[in-house]
Formats: sequence, C-alpha cells, structure tokens
Amino acid sequence: MPLRFLTLFIALLSLGVAKATAQVGGRHSFSFLELPPTATVSALGGAATAAPSGAGFWQYNPALADSVSAQTLHLSYLPYYADIRQLQLGWAQPFKGGYLLGGVQYLNYGDMQGYDPTGVAEGEFSASDWAISAGYSRSFKHYAAGAVLKWASSGIEGYRASALAIDAGGRFRHPSKDLTVGFLIRNLGLPLSRYAEETPELPLDVQLGASFKPQFMPFRFYVQAHHLQLPRLWQESNKEAPAVFGKVMRHVTLGTELVVSRNINLRFGYNYLRRQELKLPETSGGAGFSAGLMVQSRRFRFDYSRAWYHAAGGRHQLSLMFNMKQLL
Repeated sequence: MPLRFLTLFIALLSLGVAKATAQVGGRHSFSFLELPPTATVSALGGAATAAPSGAGFWQYNPALADSVSAQTLHLSYLPYYADIRQLQLGWAQPFKGGYLLGGVQYLNYGDMQGYDPTGVAEGEFSASDWAISAGYSRSFKHYAAGAVLKWASSGIEGYRASALAIDAGGRFRHPSKDLTVGFLIRNLGLPLSRYAEETPELPLDVQLGASFKPQFMPFRFYVQAHHLQLPRLWQESNKEAPAVFGKVMRHVTLGTELVVSRNINLRFGYNYLRRQELKLPETSGGAGFSAGLMVQSRRFRFDYSRAWYHAAGGRHQLSLMFNMKQLL
C-alpha cells in the first residue's frame, strides 16, 4: 500500500503542475509567517505536513496535535540573517477530547539608522514582526483535523500593518503501518491594514505530504508537495523554463529521519525550490540542504537543526519541548 500511495501521490502532483495555469506573485506581505516554527521543521527542509505520533509537529500542521499526550510547552530560537532574531512559543493543552493550541512568533530586526532625503542622520529606529495564534485540533479514529487563527502585526518605526490568517489541516494515520498522510493550507487570510495600497497578499501555501517508516528499517521517509496553488514557480526568474522534472521538483520537499534509538533521531532534508532560487552560478553553498538532531527524555526534548540557504552560510535553530506534567 505505501508504494502504491507514493506512486499515486507523484502522479497527481505531476498532473497538477502540468495542467494548472495560476501565476506566482513572487513577493508576499508578512513573509515572516513562512519561517520554520521549530528546529524539527527546519531539519526536514519544511517537509512537516505529515508526521508520526510523538513527533510534536502541531505548530506547523494543527491536525498533528495528537502527537503530544500532555500539557506541552515548545520554545524555539532562530538567529536569522542580518542580526534578525526569531523567538517562537507554542502551547498544546488537552481539552474535551481534543487539544487547545496557542502560539506566539516574534521577530526582531534590531536597530537601524534613519536618514532624511538629503542623507542627514535622524537617529535610530526599530522594526519587528508579531504573530499570535490560537486554535483547536481533534482526532476521529484514524483521522484528525485542526485549525489555528493567527493575528499578524508588522511594524517599522511609526508605520504598522496587520493581517488575519488561518492554518487548517487534516491527517490520516494508517491503523497498522507507520504511514501518515497530511493536508495543510497555511496562511489563508487577508491584510487588515497595509503599509501601502499595492501591498501584496499573504504567503498562501497549499500542501500535501506523507511520511512512512518501513517495518524493518531504521529510516522514516518524508515527501511533501507545496505551493500547489502556484504551479509556475520558475516564471519569476530570468532563466529558461525548466524541463518537466524541474517543474515538478520545485513543488517537492524530501526528508528522512534516522531512528538511532527511541530517544535519539538524526534528520536530513532537501528543498529543491530553495536550492534553485538561492544558489549562485559559481557555487551553491549547500543551498536547499538541511540536517538536525533530536534528543528526548520523559520530561523534555531538544532539537537542533542547520539549514543551508545560500553561499553566505547556513542558519542554526534550537528548540526545547517540555512535558509540563512531568516538570510540575
């Protein structure tokens, strides 16, 4: 069944990319919502739509909240480029047969020097982005569904913009095999206030993914199709349109997980679109690749990842997840 499913998955993806005609805008407002919320997601290159029980991917796909079994607090830190810092807080609480979900995302861009039109310094100013989310997830035997509502706010000096968005997902978990299929719509919403009248829309992303672990192998494999509503991701560049394989792969992210033991995992990811967008003609600098480590105990879990975006270097991300019932 898993092999037949993956074959069908690739066939449907190829058909959708070949026939769809929507255009890609290339730029979005509130693009910080696309950053990976945790080191786990980053290590897999973003292939986190479908995950097995116990993985704790609910901050990416709310339908996966049943992967936690108690009150769970998740903290994540991402030192991004140009001294940008992201802090992420996630909370999952069992409630009436399901899970209440909450989260806070904060980006600080640091202090910047302001100048008037003549080039005279006018002092420093700051910029930051916020997103606050709340939602609910519930399981129905082998199925689950969940959604979170997000309020996003962006500010630079005295100017502000805000938006409302929703992440909604579903998942199917095979009753006897280690196979999970997930569907996710991320950042579906609209701006409430804008910096300018021509501000682009939110970074909508429609995804379909699967994860599978063969019974007698220490590996779990992830495959994810993303930006299914934007089938022509190559039109933004000045390069010639790629062959069919390149068109399909621009919508695919691959990941794998080496299960060293019950409490230690190694993760690897490959994002083809990121590599094609950010590699240089002379060198790729490892763009598109990612790796990570997970170590856990009954009370906490530690995740580390390094994702390579550009020849300028990769970025580290650290995450800690706490079982609050065990700590209190």
